[in-house]
Amino acid sequence: MKAYFRGFLNPRLGYLSSHLALRLLNARSVSIRYCFIAFIPLFMACSAEHKTVEKAPEPKPMTVTAHPVDITVPTYSAPAQDMQTSSLSTWAAKLNLICNAKTCPPQVGLLMFVSIEKDMIYSSRCTASLIAPDKIITNGHCDQHENKEGYFITQKINGKHRQIKIKDLEFKQFRDDQKNNTDKIDVAIFSLQQSISDKEIKPFDLPQGKTPDFSKMYAYVINEGQDRNTFVIDEKICIPERHEIIFPFDFSENPDIFSVINCEIIPGNSGSPILTSPTSKTVEALVDGFTTRKMKQEDYMRPLFVYENFEEMKATNLRCANISDGQPAVSNCVRADNQEINRRVDDYYQSVMSQLNNRESNHSSQKDFAYEFYSYKIKGEPTAPNERFIVYHIPKCRKQSANPQSIPFRLEDVELVYDAYARIKIKINETKQFQAAVTYVYRNDGFRLKVPWPIIDGEFQSPPASEQLGPEFDYSIPVCN
Repeated sequence: MKAYFRGFLNPRLGYLSSHLALRLLNARSVSIRYCFIAFIPLFMACSAEHKTVEKAPEPKPMTVTAHPVDITVPTYSAPAQDMQTSSLSTWAAKLNLICNAKTCPPQVGLLMFVSIEKDMIYSSRCTASLIAPDKIITNGHCDQHENKEGYFITQKINGKHRQIKIKDLEFKQFRDDQKNNTDKIDVAIFSLQQSISDKEIKPFDLPQGKTPDFSKMYAYVINEGQDRNTFVIDEKICIPERHEIIFPFDFSENPDIFSVINCEIIPGNSGSPILTSPTSKTVEALVDGFTTRKMKQEDYMRPLFVYENFEEMKATNLRCANISDGQPAVSNCVRADNQEINRRVDDYYQSVMSQLNNRESNHSSQKDFAYEFYSYKIKGEPTAPNERFIVYHIPKCRKQSANPQSIPFRLEDVELVYDAYARIKIKINETKQFQAAVTYVYRNDGFRLKVPWPIIDGEFQSPPASEQLGPEFDYSIPVCN
């Protein structure tokens, strides 16, 4: 009877219901009861309102924004009389560079820019490498040649350090406004006033061809020594890994910027060469800057997620710099900027959601039906990266033509678990299976279902299927094609 009365209220059936009612009222009173009863099944078949389920809005991954990257160049100041020097060249001659590793590539040297102002000596330093008898390479943000004298200090050659003055800036791919936008190439080349012969130091080669699949990165960095005139070369060995949020790239794609996690560097390491091995003759990349745990925590203003809790090094892939006649050595470099990273993060996240929503259920009780999956997100803690969903398995068709007396439904409590590299694992926390009773069968594969939806522990972000459908509803479940 409910279905009959609903027919008069249903706009789609209003004309038919009114027409039939008028015919009934015009009939003789003795026949009205029998005609009315005869039409009840027709009314019910026509008026059953089969509900549909609206899927929740597609969940979105976290948008990656530029996090702080330190490209600080260490600076020093001291009264000129305390330095006991009569000229900047005399001051530079007192600097010592020693090797603190088993072996240090002889091409690696100290780059100092220095000036005297009002009886004060001001200096700053970076790391640089010899790439030609009279040329060195370093970061663009290290350049101060316009207002300071520059010096390249080598390790000992034949028992003696060389302090060679910078002649001019030959090439630079860096702008001052990049200091707050550090996803760009950062490189500079300076010429020297004196050449260094191959017998003294054989220069590094610049890279050509595809970026190697690094198993390890060897960075030769310069740090402060025991006194203000002594500096030491240290070897940093880093194990690069793809990170699905920080660095979602394979090296074979030739990303122009590397982000290497769990690789700690400090100010003064800018411009340090990165090699594939300690004996390599090719400088692959240059250290640009770094991000510490403390910097990230202060910027995010929350505890760090598991995939954020590490030190991070930034580096420029030299094969993507415009060194060779204004063109990169490799033509198919990929811009590893935030826009591209966000696109890849979204693609990866959506592929995981597709796996979640399109899985085939192998549960034996569902063998007579095919199902559609509807995922609804549960509100979580803002300090936790993992995401929780309730997945509704709702029948879309039946594999047998016979009308069932009950239909199995299923809910899954699913969690997306992130590891240290932001890789996502689908974890099934709990599965709840229950039977929907068929209380009426309509024409055209329509069923009235009574469903005992389980209680869910948690608050949904959008109305789930159970709220949309209610405990009793009409639903179309045709025979599967």
